[in-house]
Amino acid sequence: MKIAIDATESFWPRLTGTGVYTRQLLRALPPLLGEHELTVLGIHAAGVETGFIAPERLRLLRSPRYRTVWSQVRLPLHLLAHRYDVLHVPGHKLPALCPCRSVVTIHDLAFRKFPETYKTGHRQRLEWFTRNAVRQAGRIIAISECTKRDLQEYFGVQNVDVVHHGVDHEVFRPDGPVTRRERPYILTVGALQPRKNLLTLICAYRQLKLPVELVIAGQRGWMWEEIERKAGHGVVLLGYVPDAELPALYRGAAVVAMPSLYEGFGLPLLEAMACGAPVVAANASCFPEVVGDAATLVDSLDVPAWTAALRQVIESPPPREVSLRRAAEFTWERTARETLAVYGKACR
Repeated sequence: MKIAIDATESFWPRLTGTGVYTRQLLRALPPLLGEHELTVLGIHAAGVETGFIAPERLRLLRSPRYRTVWSQVRLPLHLLAHRYDVLHVPGHKLPALCPCRSVVTIHDLAFRKFPETYKTGHRQRLEWFTRNAVRQAGRIIAISECTKRDLQEYFGVQNVDVVHHGVDHEVFRPDGPVTRRERPYILTVGALQPRKNLLTLICAYRQLKLPVELVIAGQRGWMWEEIERKAGHGVVLLGYVPDAELPALYRGAAVVAMPSLYEGFGLPLLEAMACGAPVVAANASCFPEVVGDAATLVDSLDVPAWTAALRQVIESPPPREVSLRRAAEFTWERTARETLAVYGKACR
């Protein structure tokens, strides 16, 4: 197979979840390719980081930096000029006109399940791109069984393969530097936006009345203003934290909390468990699927239950081997191997 991957999301300095997924997939795929050919496509622009890709596999195309112009105009023109067997777009933006077989990764359908947590224009763009992607793609990769069920419910598609994320066990591991703060801290990782349900976590923290901080690592997303107003008095907003600094934060946390109303996978949970951190998560969407019995699960909006769960874990932390065993089941090598199999199915 001649495989092309739209890796644009993996090149920017501040990676989102899609960018992390794409970058890790591109690192894990090459040893598995055998006779298959891989071409990695992106925008030719200043400030892109491409050191994780072998130069002979990389094609940076001149294009306006706007993601939509790239995906809907420049990328199709390149595909028309080259004879790839399959294109993989690791996000929702599959070209409306794609001249080869295609695979798309759908991470979540939060804009459908919780539309009130998105601005109208953002939600409408996600709706258009996702509807086009699931209609066009030969195969759809869902990153959890939860996302697969949502795709079947909302779009009626059956050509869906579940391929879980992995975790980089060389980076996210229990030994290594530990972040030290003046007080013990509860850590949560994610962009400041309503779906992350951070206001519930802040309320639970206020009721905890223990000498601990609540540390939130994540850049502004959208509709973040109320979260910033509630900060202070023990709630610390770190802003964007580079991946290289996250393992030390996880290792130093008294507990890692993830109260999101909905996620496609919840990669920070897996990273935290790989570092041996105890985890409290919302009993929602994909979280039970990801953590198994290695975390405490709490109703998303139940503030007293969050307070009680955080107190219990802080005062009586579970053995970290529980988290480590669960995290060991997820690797990027497995993700790449299963993704390569999906490419084969798309080309039949």
